[in-house]
Amino acid sequence: MSPTTAKFNVQGIVFEVAVTAIQSQPESRLAKMIDGRLRYLKDESGAFFIDRSPEFFNIVIDVYRDNRVYPSKPGMTHDRILAELKYYGLEDFEAVPTELVDEARVGDATTYTRKGLTANEKTPAKDMLSLGNLSQLLIARAASN
Repeated sequence: MSPTTAKFNVQGIVFEVAVTAIQSQPESRLAKMIDGRLRYLKDESGAFFIDRSPEFFNIVIDVYRDNRVYPSKPGMTHDRILAELKYYGLEDFEAVPTELVDEARVGDATTYTRKGLTANEKTPAKDMLSLGNLSQLLIARAASN
């Protein structure tokens, strides 16, 4: 039986992700890692070791789960987010125009979505915020463990 989850050790923080979520982006780095097309180091527990920022890894995992990049925390630059997406083979995302973001709640955060979607297909900012805040909570919880 195939495993239902994959573990990724990102600079010492272990993330467990549903394999089906990773397979939603079949040509990405993580999909190639779990199906053996890309050889990668594993830690002593068998988790794939990734020497990247765990804070940005949460953003990457959101792409696999929801096909979206949610508003980032202050200090996460647009260029760095795009660099992370490119590293993981998820470079077909673009910034959503700021007028689609509820600036009273988001501030200067940038939202990303898959290229080619019309404005009507983009997730409303209010829906993204709750998931973005959940992601930030998970980062804080993982860092405290």
